[in-house]
Amino acid sequence: MTSRLREGYAVPELHLLQIVVEPPGTLYSYLWSDSLYRKFSDYVDESFHARSRAGEVFNNPCALILQSVTCSSGEDSTYVRQKVSAPAQTVTKTVGNFTTYGYLRSAAPIQSQMHLYALPVPRESECESICKQHAVAHIDQTPYEFFEDLAEIRETLQFLRNPIKSLANLAKAYKISKRKLTKKSVKHEAKALADLWNTYRFAAAPLVRSIMTALEAYNERDIPMRTKRRSAHGKCLFTSDDAQSDTQYKGAYEEFKYSIARTAEIAGHASILYEVDNPLDNWSFRLGLRLKDIPVTAWEVVPLSFMVDRIVNIKQAIAGLTNLLDPTVSILAASYTTKITQSNKCSLTDIVWADGSYNVTITNPDYVEHKNFYYTREVWSPTVSDTFPTFTPGGLVKDFSSTLDLLAITVSRFL
Repeated sequence: MTSRLREGYAVPELHLLQIVVEPPGTLYSYLWSDSLYRKFSDYVDESFHARSRAGEVFNNPCALILQSVTCSSGEDSTYVRQKVSAPAQTVTKTVGNFTTYGYLRSAAPIQSQMHLYALPVPRESECESICKQHAVAHIDQTPYEFFEDLAEIRETLQFLRNPIKSLANLAKAYKISKRKLTKKSVKHEAKALADLWNTYRFAAAPLVRSIMTALEAYNERDIPMRTKRRSAHGKCLFTSDDAQSDTQYKGAYEEFKYSIARTAEIAGHASILYEVDNPLDNWSFRLGLRLKDIPVTAWEVVPLSFMVDRIVNIKQAIAGLTNLLDPTVSILAASYTTKITQSNKCSLTDIVWADGSYNVTITNPDYVEHKNFYYTREVWSPTVSDTFPTFTPGGLVKDFSSTLDLLAITVSRFL
């Protein structure tokens, strides 16, 4: 039995509806009906479920394109056009989507140029590299990692000997650092504040996490955690957005102004299906105390290695390389999937007459949204090059905690 390629598409026509509203003097209003373009390419596998239960592996490429145009109802928006020479003469919009009115009246139709305003896909190649590196690093991953605790044996034994006293000592050090904040010197206050944060982030918090992890490992000691066939995944998400005001298009007598809000997003997902020749679910696997876990641990005990990983993820690179060189691991299939979404939301915000004969007021502008969605799944063969780390300097300040870590370590070491 073989896989059969299936392709298809659907392209509904885009209809323009003109609505004439009575009584006379009320503006004609236009409603642009929603539209959708759809195209797909996929494979059909005969007797898929039976063959899958028998252990057969399926890994086919897939593609989907969706392009849509949607209009808001415009029920809450109002349009008033008043003639300057005769203020009593006014025209109002009562029904429909008025942004489409501007679309039709513009000399250079804005709807035909909206694709030019689509934001570029953010960091597409970086997203793919990160996903693949994470997926390879997560092959045959252990539920818990206690090798680092054993590597720092002195601190670990001190904690095991008297856990309550260890936490008490950390609390005492925390209080001492806090009292130093009362000093008048700005330098000393900054140093004390940095020491306070470092004590919490890199001493107290990891110690508490170790306690909780040990308890969790003990409670789950009888739960099966390893099967012969497993999967590893790596995911990544990047987004970008911006807004443009007063984008102008000229008509025969008037100039139309639009606001355009744009967003772009890429979600990557790398997936690996693999088998382990001898999937022992023993204590060395559960606690992360195997020989293959030593290289990663050797890196983790290097001072400030976690900060380096935020820029160049050496830990993931070592783990991935170790997994690819492991003779007990066999990769059955791998794929990389991307979901790309680009959206442009356009609203007519003002109309200016060249001769100044009219004043226009638009409140709560309606909008027309143009959206592109691309889904692709590609077959992938993991190699050593997929373990190479990506340079991500933004990882140092990716969130509030990371930024505080960087500031605290810098201050404590240089002041």
